[in-house]
Amino acid sequence: MSDENHKFDVIRPYGSLTKTDEKQKFTDELKAWQTGAERQALKDAYWDAFQKQRDGVTMYEIRQGIIQLFTDLDAKNKDGLTFFDQPASTKFHGNSLGGLARHCLEVYKRFDMINKEEKLGIPEDSVIIISLLHDLCKWNLYHPKVTVKGFLDERSPFQLKSDCPLGHGEMSISKIQDYIRLADIEKLLIRWHMAPYDYEWKTYQNKVREISKAVEWFFIADYSASLSEGSDDE
Repeated sequence: MSDENHKFDVIRPYGSLTKTDEKQKFTDELKAWQTGAERQALKDAYWDAFQKQRDGVTMYEIRQGIIQLFTDLDAKNKDGLTFFDQPASTKFHGNSLGGLARHCLEVYKRFDMINKEEKLGIPEDSVIIISLLHDLCKWNLYHPKVTVKGFLDERSPFQLKSDCPLGHGEMSISKIQDYIRLADIEKLLIRWHMAPYDYEWKTYQNKVREISKAVEWFFIADYSASLSEGSDDE
């Protein structure tokens, strides 16, 4: 996949209007974001990836459930946010409108390159699934923290609300498999994409490394993408 085909390359690193000089109430900010070109570019980049072909067959034909997943990702939650509007963290990397999708697309770009350069042998459809959906656990996890005056809190614009006891990688796998079946390599890389930041990594790292060296390469793609967005936290 050549760089010129990555439509998301043109997306600004930080897209939230909270980063600009002119303050807007959150309702106005969200409306401006949702009708803007950057959000549409994020959505288009996801759909373009899901339309990739293998032996003349598109991904959404191979992976039954992709279309329903894409439809649900674009559905608004009780906060009025879709997946393509939500942040990647509360106050660290990607803590802006569109931060989650933007982060995943950057991970896809990096892991796609690593997979080819390091000859990892991960099928392209798996690279797409792993990269674009590895943080699906964060879908509807963060909620806007709005001040009494109606502005998004500048210090910590989003807050985490979750009653689910599953871990980071496990929750992503659970949510993905509500729609599509995952291959073992996809489960492995998504489960361990936090690698040393996962509290169980020390227990299982040797076994994981025996199965596939791609796990740590995917961690590098994810971690470096987070650093490029401003922080290695969350």
